[in-house]
Amino acid sequence: MALPLKKRTHLLFLLLFPLAVFAIYTSSPNRLLGDSLWAVHISMSIINEGNTDLNEYCGDNCANDYRLFEHQGKYYSYFPDATSILSVPLVFLLEKTSGLLWGYRLSDHIKNKIHWSENAQCFISSLYLCVATALFIVLLYSQASDMKAVVICALLFAFGTSNYSVVSRVLWAHSLSIVCNTWSLLLLFKNSPRSLALTALPLTCAYFIRPTNAIPLAVYGIFILLQDRRTFLSYCIIALVTALPFVIYNEAVYGSLLTPYFYGGRLSYHDNFFEALAGNLFSTARGIFVFSPLLLFSIHGFIITLKQPDTLKALVLLVIPAIHWLGISLFPHWWAGHSFGPRLFSDMTPYFTLLTFFSVQQIFSQTSQHQKMLSKGLVMLLLGISIAIHSRGATLNAAWKWNISPDIETHQERLWSISCPQFFCSEEVLERSTARQGPAPESKQ
Repeated sequence: MALPLKKRTHLLFLLLFPLAVFAIYTSSPNRLLGDSLWAVHISMSIINEGNTDLNEYCGDNCANDYRLFEHQGKYYSYFPDATSILSVPLVFLLEKTSGLLWGYRLSDHIKNKIHWSENAQCFISSLYLCVATALFIVLLYSQASDMKAVVICALLFAFGTSNYSVVSRVLWAHSLSIVCNTWSLLLLFKNSPRSLALTALPLTCAYFIRPTNAIPLAVYGIFILLQDRRTFLSYCIIALVTALPFVIYNEAVYGSLLTPYFYGGRLSYHDNFFEALAGNLFSTARGIFVFSPLLLFSIHGFIITLKQPDTLKALVLLVIPAIHWLGISLFPHWWAGHSFGPRLFSDMTPYFTLLTFFSVQQIFSQTSQHQKMLSKGLVMLLLGISIAIHSRGATLNAAWKWNISPDIETHQERLWSISCPQFFCSEEVLERSTARQGPAPESKQ
């Protein structure tokens, strides 16, 4: 039974909680640029010059930046630029208001110091996740019979996952990817042919934002085909129409339907594949169930949904994260460089958290008082641990410096460290480690 949105408390929570999320995200200090360094510069290049090349910013250093590639004498972002293109209106707004917000003109600031776009990136990414949180709460309301379960899983989604510790920090592609995946789940659970067909819109956008989203795009398509062929035809048409502007842009700028990042050469079976499978779940530096232990309840949540009449929908909720897990484990660099926690799993946060919600809601509806107290206590304990861990990633620089003391790129055994796991790292621990190892190498952030 769905909770009615007309109740004042439910509306207030829907309005105020995402705003609180935005305020906390933008006030948390960690903002470490890595792959996203050029995200705002691309948007500003579109505004000022009508193109997406970065020659005006990178100058003589273009050829030495792993984030860029050369095409016909111009340098473009190697990573998908859909997030930057879709963020142009927000960057334009920040350009006009940056003097009031931060005391400087954004375009001048990032041209003089290319690493100084952190505030703008954090603002935009936090705004996207604020929208994703609101969509997720509406999704929970549509499935909820207990407001307490909604509050717990909203807190988990916003503060107990990589949404807080990583995605909100700068303008990763993950932020808009999470918005699109949450939106598609909301449409999926509306249970109408029209809403099913419309899932093609956010899912196609998600694919061009981050190519691993080809997985939900394909799985939804198969699910809809098995449900209704006419709806599947509408789904395909909407997907093609949505893809058309992206394809036209790629053809005009790069002379190909897709940019180099989209081709699957980076994913292959490798010697450490089985370690990657285990590591993405349980590594003390990258494991999703280590950094967000409450998400373990998603396994129980899947069993619950499997017992519901709509078994196909339950399989969608399992198959998409499962294939995504296999996909990111095929990446030889599965630990995602100098990162914090399970960044490569962050696109699946809406799926894991929704399945967790089904479990938590059943726990809160148990009739046995003793069993209910124990289960609720465990839920609250794991929620607190999840939030505490990701709060460290969002606020403590030492949690990120852990990657370079010694460098995780050459010391992958640290991904399984029990004596010094990333989420427990502090400045004191780093100082002791540096004293033993010698000076740390320069960060690759």
